[in-house]
Amino acid sequence: MKPRENISDWIGYIDEPKCIEYNHQDVVLYAVAVGAGKDDLRYVWEKSDDFQAIPTFAVEPSFSGFHQPRGWMLNHPSMIVQESLDDAEGLDFSQEFFLYRPFDPLKGTLMWRNEINHIYDRGPGKGALGAVGLPIFDVAGRPPATLGSTPGVFAGGRFG
Repeated sequence: MKPRENISDWIGYIDEPKCIEYNHQDVVLYAVAVGAGKDDLRYVWEKSDDFQAIPTFAVEPSFSGFHQPRGWMLNHPSMIVQESLDDAEGLDFSQEFFLYRPFDPLKGTLMWRNEINHIYDRGPGKGALGAVGLPIFDVAGRPPATLGSTPGVFAGGRFG
C-alpha cells in the first residue's frame, strides 16, 4: 500500500477483495479460543445436532492468521489511517459487527475488502477519527456480516 500525501485522500478507499477458506476445525478452534467449553457443545463439537459457529466468528477475516504463513498480518483499514499520520498513537474508539445470517459451521469461503468511508479532522494537534468498514461476503456474493470500527489517532489534524 502506497503512502498518500494527504490523509483525506484515503476517504473512499476500497482495496482489492481478500479471501480465506475455513472448515469446522477453524470454527471449533475459534470457539475454544473465546472461552467455549464443555457446556457449549454446539460450538465445539462438529457432530452436535445443532453445531454452529459462534456469531463473533465474523471477526475472523479481519484479524485472522489461519491458513496464512507465520508472521502474516492483514492491513486492517484502521491501521491504514494510523500509518498515514506518521504512526501516531491511536486506538479504536468503537468496534461493531452486524450479523445478517449464520456462518456455515462446517466449511466455507469468505471474501472481504477494506473500506475507509470517512476521516474526520479534529483540528490542529487534536488528531483524527476514521469510519472504516469491512463487508464480508460468501462465494455467492451474499453478506453474512459487516464489521466496522472508528479508529482515532492523537496527533495530526488540520488536513481538511
